[in-house]
This record gives sequence, structure tokens and C-alpha cells, in this order.
Amino acid sequence: MLIADIHLSGIIYAMLRRRMTAPLAAVGVASDFYSILFYLAVGCIGGLGPLYAAAHAAGDPDRMARLRTAGTIACAVLALPLGVALWNSPALLGMLGVDTDLVEAGTGYARAMACTLIPMLAVAVLRTRLTAIERPGVMLRITLCAVPLPSTMFPTERLSIS
Repeated sequence: MLIADIHLSGIIYAMLRRRMTAPLAAVGVASDFYSILFYLAVGCIGGLGPLYAAAHAAGDPDRMARLRTAGTIACAVLALPLGVALWNSPALLGMLGVDTDLVEAGTGYARAMACTLIPMLAVAVLRTRLTAIERPGVMLRITLCAVPLPSTMFPTERLSIS
């Protein structure tokens, strides 16, 4: 997941770099705020890993089913308040002392990223479960297949590394 996140960040940087530095800074602030909230949520979800592993080792399908439900609930419970925080990031970051003009410029990006929180946390739950039951290769294959997707989503943009 980190590989895909870094890849997407590189594409966004390359697209904005040619324009102006202010939008790049605004997206950077919004992206960092998203990352802080996202990794906080993923850390909470990671607490399910040992529970998944214990249920899998015990061969308890009922407990595994309950834990799958718990993962779904954890995803929703974490995504809703964090999504609201991202949606309202201009007010929150403004209270933290971040330049208001900069935050306002990144509002669209922050709100677009807020919409990705539920699927990203769902993937984090899946990754936690697959790793706990000793099947991390599935997630690695999915991630490796997904890495080229962001670059194919913007065919009109020609990215240059110069």
C-alpha cells in the first residue's frame, strides 16, 4: 500500500510541479493531513491483526467471521469522523496556525481525498487480515497490479522528470 501511495504522490507532484508552487504547497499540506489521519486509523485497525492470527491458529471460523465484522465496523467507525475532519480541514488546519490561503487552496484536494478514506481503510482491514493468516502475497500481488493505474488515469498529462 505504501508503494502505491508513494507512486500516486509522485504523479501528483509531477503534474503540479509544472504549474505553480502555491498549489503544490496546498496539496502538500492537504496530503500530509490526510496521511496523518490515515496512518492513525491504520494503526487502530492493526490492533485486529493479533486477534485474526489467534482465531486462525485456533481454527475457529466463527471467531474469524466475528472479526471480519469487527474489521468492517472499525473501518466505518474510524472513517466517518476522520472523513469529516478531512472535509473540514480548512477550519481545522486554520485553528492549528496553517496559513488560511494555503489551506483554502488545498480544500478541493482534501475533500477528494476524504472520499477515498473508506476504501483505503477497507484495504487496510483486508491487508491486516491477510497478513495475520499468513497470506501477505495476495496483497502484494494486488498492490503490484495497482501501481501503474494512477499513471493510466491521466493519459492527457505528459509527465516529465526534468
